[in-house]
Amino acid sequence: MDKFAEDVSSQLGRTGANSTSPMNIIDTEGGNDNEKELEYSLGDEELGSEEEQLEGDTQAPVQRSNQDAIEGDTLDAFNKKKRARKSEAWDDFEDVEVGPQKKIYSECKHCQSRFKKTKIGTTSSLLRHRKNCPKRLEKLKIIEAHQQKLNFPATDSSSNAHSLLHTGKFDMAAMRQSAAEWVLMHEHPFSIVKEDGFNLMMKKGMPEWQKISRTTNKKDCLSVYEREKQKLKHLLSKVKKISLTTDLWKSKNQKIEYMVITGHWIDSQWRLQKRVLNFVHVPPPRPGIGIADAIYKCMLDWGIESKIYTVSVDNVSNNDTALRCLKDTFSRNKCLLAKGKLFHVRCCAHILNLMVQDGLSEIEEISHDIRASVEFVNKTEGRRLIFGEIVHQLRLPERVLIYDCKTRWNSTYEMLACALMFNEVFSRFKDREPSYTFCPSTED
Repeated sequence: MDKFAEDVSSQLGRTGANSTSPMNIIDTEGGNDNEKELEYSLGDEELGSEEEQLEGDTQAPVQRSNQDAIEGDTLDAFNKKKRARKSEAWDDFEDVEVGPQKKIYSECKHCQSRFKKTKIGTTSSLLRHRKNCPKRLEKLKIIEAHQQKLNFPATDSSSNAHSLLHTGKFDMAAMRQSAAEWVLMHEHPFSIVKEDGFNLMMKKGMPEWQKISRTTNKKDCLSVYEREKQKLKHLLSKVKKISLTTDLWKSKNQKIEYMVITGHWIDSQWRLQKRVLNFVHVPPPRPGIGIADAIYKCMLDWGIESKIYTVSVDNVSNNDTALRCLKDTFSRNKCLLAKGKLFHVRCCAHILNLMVQDGLSEIEEISHDIRASVEFVNKTEGRRLIFGEIVHQLRLPERVLIYDCKTRWNSTYEMLACALMFNEVFSRFKDREPSYTFCPSTED
């Protein structure tokens, strides 16, 4: 017991030697009364600690000094679980260590701008940067633009969002409508709903499913078309000015000539919009008056005859006649801007195509031989296999021959560029196919 008391006394002696007594602080320092009272109370605790240790059990450990106690409490508070970050700023910011001193900064995930962390942890500056960060706003615009390309269901209607929620009850009418939208979106034939595999799949997931006939599916598709047409009519009623583009082409398989009419306008959000307004059969010889009547009928159907700004067409004589008739009709109603000077727009891409086609006429025979060679090789499976074996023997890149569209200069260019890679193959293919008589020469 005496030995334990001596150890305690020596420890208190060292503590007193290294610290200033409360009485000395009062006499020498000019601090305020609150500081003096606090230091004096600390001195009382040090003096009373000797009596408490002497009265305690001899096996109890020596009591911690005030400095150790303060450091221990600080460590305990640091080890406590940090409060969760609830500010929206942390969705776009993260903490990073910078420099050899490893100072903590808040870094933007988009533009890598750094902000010094405040002592109290406020996020006002982070929220201001988040609102105006150019890279973040650019990403949001890209995401929004991609989302607006969806057609089923329409994104501009809030009621359709509720229709996607499942009520828990099977609705065959809604399933028929969804099947019609699926057929239209992926251009399936109407008869696909009669296939056994399709109905077996639907029965597996929905035992209440009822088989749909081809005729019923066709009627449902027409109903979807009329519904979407009414939506587009409502949208066009709010448009002030609209421009049209037309194009005519001939179907190689059906031998039928078509004309498509597309509307272009800028919406209230300053975004360019485009919709196909009509897709009609125009019988030959496609006179200018017939083209004008088809375009004007389309305008009346959509209620946009007084909103036309420009009409862009190919640079052919029939279109010149058609636009002259339409311009005369609209001029009577005085609904054209600049007295119709901007009404007729000639397609620049078509003019460029005419210029390049004129240059391609210099190698017309070579183009004809290559076009015939591509068609000859791709006509049967056996010829394609022979051509592929030669390509493999010469260790050339495995590519297929491209057949062009005569009226599109860019497709003719792709056909010639691809055939040029196989210039050695055509001569070897001729040795294996005696009926191949239009092989391009080395000079070609």
